[in-house]
Amino acid sequence: MHKRSRHRLWLLSKISKADDEGFVLALVVIVGLILAAGAMALMARSTSGMLGSIRQQQSREAREIAENGTGRVVERLNREYSYLLINCYDRDANTVDWSNCKSKTAIGTWDAPKYGTATCPGSNLSSANMVVDGSVNTNTGDRAGRWQLEFYHFSGSKLYGGQGRMRVRGQRLSADGTVLAEAYVDQELSIKSKNCDAAFNQPPTSTGFPGLLANSISLGNNDVLGEVSGNVLCVGCQNPSEVTQGPQSIVNCNIFASNISLPDVPRSPAGLSPITASGTYSSGSNNGGSCMVDNSKTPAVTHCLLGNINLSGSEEVEFNTTNGPMQLYLQCDPQNNSPCSGPNITLSGNAGIKHCKNGSCTATASDPTELALFGNPARTSEACSQTIRISGGSSATVMFAYLPDACAGINGGSSNPDLVGALWVKSYGPAGSSSNRAELLVPDDMGARVFTRFGNSFALSIRDFVAIGINNWASFQMPQSATGMFR
Repeated sequence: MHKRSRHRLWLLSKISKADDEGFVLALVVIVGLILAAGAMALMARSTSGMLGSIRQQQSREAREIAENGTGRVVERLNREYSYLLINCYDRDANTVDWSNCKSKTAIGTWDAPKYGTATCPGSNLSSANMVVDGSVNTNTGDRAGRWQLEFYHFSGSKLYGGQGRMRVRGQRLSADGTVLAEAYVDQELSIKSKNCDAAFNQPPTSTGFPGLLANSISLGNNDVLGEVSGNVLCVGCQNPSEVTQGPQSIVNCNIFASNISLPDVPRSPAGLSPITASGTYSSGSNNGGSCMVDNSKTPAVTHCLLGNINLSGSEEVEFNTTNGPMQLYLQCDPQNNSPCSGPNITLSGNAGIKHCKNGSCTATASDPTELALFGNPARTSEACSQTIRISGGSSATVMFAYLPDACAGINGGSSNPDLVGALWVKSYGPAGSSSNRAELLVPDDMGARVFTRFGNSFALSIRDFVAIGINNWASFQMPQSATGMFR
């Protein structure tokens, strides 16, 4: 073959080999780029998944922190601040439910609670100390966070309970305090009423009804008896120890110290002539113009006005309720809206007020609420506008007495007990000398009788409340509207 031809063939083979090598190199580069892009995408996806997992974990931890706060709030309410369960709280005071709480005069706030009934022994009356926020694991920094109560709204009855709706915000924090995640927990609780000395749905040992109630109480050697309702309530005391007792004084049930919402005192009809002397006065009669019969009630109620009653020796004034209940008014002129003093009841010796029915004047013959005694309305002054000394004379006085502006006492006599029923006054102290051994006996069902006779406002009972059971529960990561899930 010609030399030039051989050289051409050699050159063509070199060119072909170079082209093959260039194609392979390009292919390798392209495959490498594809693999690198895939690796980067996989890495990005893995990083995104890891970050998403971290965010989800932090969100779960924020929710757990909110749940931790919810548990702390409910535990503290049940243990120390149960009376706040029937009041409202709102951190920002701008939600719709908060406006509803404020519009209901019967519902107070945690800053200014309304007790409705009363607070039980062991309650913390310093509501400003109620926990509304807190921290979690701040010492170790491991899953550190903080929570705060956004609101607690109560709706229902201060006697029977209702529902409590609350929202708690939880925040998961970094070591330097940066908020990593935030969650909210909404919860609706059932608020149930119970007796102070019993667990929910367990039989109580006391009704919580105050057989003796006053702003200040000095029992001396007087007794308040009644295995179920023989309670003493001092509404002007901070501690039960402020109710003083002599060495021979007996209180069968509890001595409570707490604020309580008292009912308005009923007022006497106008135009009656006051009873001032001993004698017998019967229901169903106007008794010479001293009484008025209200036949619109069933049974008919006889209203009688009392003046100053000052009896001594064996003098007695008798009220006969055979033909229906009687309501007695020891009051100033009912048309006079200005402050007034008197009238008063003073009984000495064996003088007394008798309650008879169907020919019997024994303590078991009648319901104490069938003879009710009402005094002047309460004033803000610490001084009493009235003074009463109650005595049954030869037998016990059987009555319900509500004189919110009177200083009162019971004369201990030959009868045992001296007063059967309940006595609610401004100030209570032993009548006469410190050796007076007067006895107030409160029937077991006295609270139910007073409620039935005079209505809801008289349904006073030292009650406790407990948050029990969850009706609704929800959690969310982003803040909702001010009203949230509860509308």
